[in-house]
Amino acid sequence: AGNWTNNGTFTNGSDLVTLDGSGNQSIGGTSSTSFYNLTVDKSGGTVTLTNSQTVSNTLSLTSGIVHLGSNNLTIIDRSGGSSTSYVSTNGTGKLIIENTTDSGSGELFPVGNGSYTPITVDPSNNNSDFGVRVADGFSAESSGCSGFVTDDAVKKMWIVTREVGSDNINNVTTQWNATDEGSSFTRTSCGVVMYL
Repeated sequence: AGNWTNNGTFTNGSDLVTLDGSGNQSIGGTSSTSFYNLTVDKSGGTVTLTNSQTVSNTLSLTSGIVHLGSNNLTIIDRSGGSSTSYVSTNGTGKLIIENTTDSGSGELFPVGNGSYTPITVDPSNNNSDFGVRVADGFSAESSGCSGFVTDDAVKKMWIVTREVGSDNINNVTTQWNATDEGSSFTRTSCGVVMYL
């Protein structure tokens, strides 16, 4: 129920670490940790990364929000993800999933920034690692406008990066909340804008 501080060497074996405190907790120290299985099942508070971390098997999100800040969280697999338990990309840090699945329905990235706004990424193969973060606002800079669009768009941007490999992305599916929609946004006539 306390903070996880790694100031040396940690050998994960094949065990589970559970963060289950009722208050705020952090994962950090002078060394990054490679967990095998990591479960976030908190009755209150949040988990904050103070440096980049890895989960070499499964990240289980049951209850509680993980704040990345400027740090990355790299995982192999995940279970869970909901409006009460997700990875908050509240800075430049990304959730990275290694060998992102091309199951036809894709791989769910349980992310958000202030609210749960996940994205499903469906790559062409299973040979690449993809990273995702969500940013507030919708920038129209590449379309000749300046600043952010606030009235006829969803006020979120999903930044998807290929970290390793050469797979293309076949499809993406985004999810947002009604409160993320601008005042004149129309769901029945919306489209996706992609910046390269």
